This record gives sequence, structure tokens and C-alpha cells, in this order.
Amino acid sequence: MPSTNLHLRYVKENLSRGNLKNLFMFSSREILLKSGTNRYSPLFPHRLFIECTSRCNLKCKMCPRRMSSIKVSNSDLPFEVMKSWINQLPYTSIVDLTGLGEPLILNDVFDRISFVKSSGKICTLFSNGTLMSEEKSKKLLLSKLDQLSFSIDSPDPKTYSKIRVGATLENVIGNISKLVKLRDKSKSDLILNVNMVVMKQNLNQMSRMVEICNEMGLDYVNFSDLNYQLNMHIDQNLKKESIRNLERKTIEKAFKTAKDRAAECGIRAFFPRIERGKPHNYFCRQPFRMIVVTLEGNIRPCCGVHNYHVGNAYKEKLMDIWNGKKYVKFRKNLDSDNPPLFCRECHSF
Repeated sequence: MPSTNLHLRYVKENLSRGNLKNLFMFSSREILLKSGTNRYSPLFPHRLFIECTSRCNLKCKMCPRRMSSIKVSNSDLPFEVMKSWINQLPYTSIVDLTGLGEPLILNDVFDRISFVKSSGKICTLFSNGTLMSEEKSKKLLLSKLDQLSFSIDSPDPKTYSKIRVGATLENVIGNISKLVKLRDKSKSDLILNVNMVVMKQNLNQMSRMVEICNEMGLDYVNFSDLNYQLNMHIDQNLKKESIRNLERKTIEKAFKTAKDRAAECGIRAFFPRIERGKPHNYFCRQPFRMIVVTLEGNIRPCCGVHNYHVGNAYKEKLMDIWNGKKYVKFRKNLDSDNPPLFCRECHSF
């Protein structure tokens, strides 16, 4: 088994450089497959997502919370339950305290971050950025959080407000800018980035998003595609918003413009794959490197699947589920010529 300290150091070095590709490759190939284990039974999950709250202050157009098949309890995960799940995975190096809710809505979010850090793990969060304040910014820096990703889906105020219902772009950018200044002043290692979901209505706004992220002093910007199979069940109108409905050359042109602008600004930018087709053109590593636990204890094989579970953390130990029959079968199906439909339609596959 690889050294935990070596694993942690490698992961953190790649995380600090924004080198996500190397980070994921290391977890799935070097750590999980080189150790002599069965390909479909990795030694341990590289990353753990725990939904600490399902409460949120926004009503975003593409949020899974809008799916009628998902029952949102609008409650918080007990602190002790969170601790017990983290303690079950001593070799897992990254813990993300994010689910369908907004983590900064939690009064004890800083205590939760501190616990993750005291466990010797990297801690990351995703946030909509609306609840940031100077006080919270200072507490985040003191908590030694490793990475905070902000969700901003348009650099245009009107488009942004249509997508992120209940938020204003000016407020969010102001909050993030203040945090960046405090981070730089304190010489913190906190990695800050923006994630933008690319749709037809904001495809040609990526270059401006790159500029804004650079102006704010962020470390990188990540562009992701709408999860077609997931979001078409949320709102049929979102099906029309998928960039997959556009000609490939239109997408390539927009991506190239944004990539060129990122190079000019000197900021890293990551883009979703355009290619679709045969299942083995790309190998999805998510079920091989991560475990996602919902507020109810349901285990999902990745972040994008919300209606398929491979176990429940309240009924079984996480490692028993990780290498259990249902999880192993899912990985085998994913690696076959006939992977699950929701995987074939996913932007990560």
C-alpha cells in the first residue's frame, strides 16, 4: 500500500498547481491499480464527498434539487455522523463537504473544516458565494481550508440572475474579491477558483469569465457542460440549452477563443470534452476514485448520478460498500461496451 504521506503530498502539490488531470490519474492508476488489487475493487476512495446540509438560499435553474424524484429534507447532517464517516476512511486524502446545499449556510461549517484538517486530509468546498462576509472570509482562512470553488455561470449580470435565481453577480464578485485580498494579505495557501456551467446562453461569455477570474486574482477557472441526462429531467427547457445541440465548429470556436484569452491573461482554464461516441473513447474514473455520501447516507457512485445508489452509510461501513457487489458491478458495467445510460449521456464520460 502506498504511503499515506506520499499520497497526500502528491495530491496537494497537484492541487496547488491546478493540475487536476495528474491528480486524478494518480489516484486511479498509480494508487488504485498498481497495488495489485482487482481493477474493479480499488484499495480505497481517493476523495470523499459528504453532504453536510441540503439547505440552500438559491433556486438555480439546473440544480438537481428541482428534480421531482429527489426529496430534499432541508436539514443538516449531525456533526458526529460526519466525523464517523470520515474516520472510516483513513487513507482517503481529500474530503469535500458539499452536496445539494450551500455549505456556508451552516453555523458550524468552520468546525467541520477544522475536523477534516485535524484528520490530516485536504478539505475542499463548493459555494455559490452569496453568503460570504469579511468575518466568514477570515474564519475560512483561519480554518486552513485548502480549496474553495465558487459557482458563477455568467459574467453578465442579467444572464447570471436568470440562472442563479436569488443571487446578484455584483454581490458575489464583491464577496470573492474581498476574500482574495484577505488571502493574499495573510499569505494563505487557499486555492480559489470559479466553476461555470456552459450552456448555449453563455457559451460566448467564457472569454469574459476568464477575464473576470483573472481580474479577481483567482487561481483558475473551470468550465463544465450541462449534465444532459440529469438536467433534462429537471426542466425540459434545459435540454434545449445543452451545447450539444450546436455544431461542433461553433463550440470549438468559443472554446478556442476562451483558451487563447486565458493564455493571454496567464490564468489556467479547464474545459469539458467535446467528443462523444464510443464508450471506450474515454474512461471515467469517478467511481474508481470517489465516494459520495448524501445527507440520508445514500452512496452515489459519482457526483452526477442522483437516483442510483450502491449502499447506505447508516446500514453498512463505507469500505464494505466501496468494495461491495453493487459498487463493483457498477464499475464493471461502466467499463463495458454497454455502460449505464446516465453515464453515456454525462459530460464526464
